[in-house]
Amino acid sequence: MEGEKNVETLERLGLVATCNPGGSGSTSLFKQWADMFTGKHLVILPDNDEPGRKHAAGVAEALKGSAASIRIVELPGLTKKGDVSDWAAAGGTLEALRELVSAAGPVGPEELAGWELDAGPEARGTEKPRSPFSVTENGVFWLKPDGDGGVVLVKLSAWLEVVADTRGATGDNWGRWLRWLDRDGKRHEWAMSMEALSSDAGAVRARLMDGGLQFLAVNARLREKFSEYLQSHPAEARLRCVNRVGWHEESYVLPGFVVGGAEELVFQSASGTAYQWATAGTVEDWREGVARKCSGNSRLLLVVSCGFAGPLLSLAGGESGGVHFLTGKSTALVVGASVCGGGPSGFVQSWRSTLNGLEATAEAHNDATLFLDELAQVDARDAADTAYMLGNGQGKIRMSKGITARETLRWRLLFVSAGEITLADHAASVGKRIKGGAEVRLLNVEADAGRGMGLFGELHGAASPDLFAGELKAAARRFYGPPFREFLGRLVAARPRAEEVIRASQGEARRRWVPNGAAGEVFRAADRFAIIGAAGELASEWEITGWELGAAIAAAERCFHDWLHRRGTAGSSDSREAIHQVQAFIEAHGASRFQDWRATEADRIINRVGFKRDIGGEVEYLVLPEAFRNEVCRGFNCQSVARELAHLGFLHHDEGRLTIKPRIPALGLTWVYCIRESIMEFDDAGSD
Repeated sequence: MEGEKNVETLERLGLVATCNPGGSGSTSLFKQWADMFTGKHLVILPDNDEPGRKHAAGVAEALKGSAASIRIVELPGLTKKGDVSDWAAAGGTLEALRELVSAAGPVGPEELAGWELDAGPEARGTEKPRSPFSVTENGVFWLKPDGDGGVVLVKLSAWLEVVADTRGATGDNWGRWLRWLDRDGKRHEWAMSMEALSSDAGAVRARLMDGGLQFLAVNARLREKFSEYLQSHPAEARLRCVNRVGWHEESYVLPGFVVGGAEELVFQSASGTAYQWATAGTVEDWREGVARKCSGNSRLLLVVSCGFAGPLLSLAGGESGGVHFLTGKSTALVVGASVCGGGPSGFVQSWRSTLNGLEATAEAHNDATLFLDELAQVDARDAADTAYMLGNGQGKIRMSKGITARETLRWRLLFVSAGEITLADHAASVGKRIKGGAEVRLLNVEADAGRGMGLFGELHGAASPDLFAGELKAAARRFYGPPFREFLGRLVAARPRAEEVIRASQGEARRRWVPNGAAGEVFRAADRFAIIGAAGELASEWEITGWELGAAIAAAERCFHDWLHRRGTAGSSDSREAIHQVQAFIEAHGASRFQDWRATEADRIINRVGFKRDIGGEVEYLVLPEAFRNEVCRGFNCQSVARELAHLGFLHHDEGRLTIKPRIPALGLTWVYCIRESIMEFDDAGSD
């Protein structure tokens, strides 16, 4: 009934009673509470006025798919706007109420429709047109006119309820939130877009049947009627829909899961794909079966922390980027992915995709973590572009059929990869070079932990690394998904605390982990490892992982130093590669394309790039400007290369310039870049 006063009246009579907040205009809330009324016999006592009768009909509509029976009882002798408290005050008793309930009988779909139409004299002329469809626990029915003023019930499908209308924040992307039961009695919900229904009604039916909808008419005419039902059947509630996962102001949205925020949101996709955000088991199952066995294993601690780290990027203002486990340990990916989800095909995706396809996959993991296996399967010619795209967080700008710009896909994510080859080596196999900006987007970490057991440092009682890997993968494929949802719930509730932990972690990493004079790329890498470590620490603080506090950040620090050691320098990787290129050029052409500086033009060698001279026992290579720009520094900014050579002491130059102007017999006074022979002694350690 309406109002807390009436609830208290019936409770004094010994009955279980309830109302809802918001008065007679808020019956849609009962749709959210439907599970509480499953199998119950309900009696609705309306106030004696038009809003009261509409309220009763709305509650009955909301609960008809859950309750065992519903009766709507009009109490006799009430004045206008009177209620059950007035009836009891006038002498109404529990016995009299029981008699009225017995006489009323359960309300069916036809009675309910009639109740809404005949809601009293005050409502006549204002009622809405009756829907040509009826929904009961037995299914969705078309009220087909029989030609004699009556109707014939024609079944269109098993029970499927239109819960609410959905729309985007700007009034577009309209859709309908549907609910149904599968053959096991499990409830499914899907926010269907109207675009999907309009463009491919068959795909919509396929999505429902894939979700276990038990019966769907096969007759073409009835299929059209079913589509009409989905499009037109009235729904009281109205929700805001979003078409991608991740943060939406203070809320975090996944398919079928929303946490935080004041406005009720629902994830709505034109394709209806849930992107494998499935769950199995409980947080406790996952903690005991998977997380605890990661203790003592720096690589496993890191990859599991990665699973929690995706939502933190937005909080930290961090860039998208990745971590690549070199030597291709798929065990690490399966374990890390179990944090987020799973399902029949698992949560781990494949690098084997077109750039367009990977854009859609990236957006589907916005504000989360994307796990990608087998780096070698991406086309080597696209390797660098793929890393840039994932790290930049934006797809290509494309044109629609109407010669207008399509909406560009955008994301912010952490991606975790595995493979037998690095991104740079893969690109180099087709003659392409990865620049430092792309390299830092995918940080290479050796999967081998250095303890003679491959990926592992601690086997937790297993007889061998292979058996331990099998145990971990089996557990990760059995329990997945709840840890991420638990983490999100705690994160939304404790967002200031999370931001504090991230700032402290990044500040400590920059102070303690990064060597003095390091390049910006190293700081960016340290920030990423610090966010990953902070995510693991928060998950441990919130008792999700079962790890000791400090274990996750220690693993992140260990992996950062392993990455830096493998990289070979704390300086700029582009500068390092440029110096190596200059070295390689002199190694290849020092004896063939550099003419003795004392020779005349008549002694010119073929394809000359410059001259060489011996000054006090040291050879110098005098490179002509055009050759330095177009050949020696090909692919790099020649001025940047010259500045780095000068910084390292490998370039003899005049004050205020990067060149010298000696008198060369063949050319006279000529500006040249003068590279010292000592460059051939350069190694990565020497650039630190």
